[in-house]
Amino acid sequence: MDLNQVRLLEACFVYLKTRLNSSMQTELDDSKLFFEANGNIFTFDTYETKCDRYDFVENNLGNIEVSVDYKSLRDVSDLFEATRINEYKAVTLRSINNTDMAKKLIFKSLTQVDLKNLKGKYPDFKTNNFAYNVHDLTLNKHFSCYQFSENDSFKLIAID
Repeated sequence: MDLNQVRLLEACFVYLKTRLNSSMQTELDDSKLFFEANGNIFTFDTYETKCDRYDFVENNLGNIEVSVDYKSLRDVSDLFEATRINEYKAVTLRSINNTDMAKKLIFKSLTQVDLKNLKGKYPDFKTNNFAYNVHDLTLNKHFSCYQFSENDSFKLIAID
């Protein structure tokens, strides 16, 4: 997947966490997704800040001030469709009280997200190759900002 699809997957991750009960949501606040690219394992964000659950912000240097690249997922029902979580599964997620089980079920759900259809609806949700708060676990290096190649492909491999 490309970085646009990774950002869409981040939105799906947030959506699935909102299907949990409030105590489980709090438990999973610091959860990270792990991706493999070019033989290295990374955790990162595709955004600098978020205004809301599905609003992603990146800053750029403008002529007079910092300009903001603001991307918002307009219709949460698109995430409902992409994650294929029906109302019965949502009720099941809400009843989970075990953090480890919640992470496992969310991870398995994320591997089945319909990213092709979601990317068709949001083709420009991420328009550059920058990532933020990057941790390259293979090199054990942290980067505040990192530029991936346009050709880099990412594979979701784990959740913590």
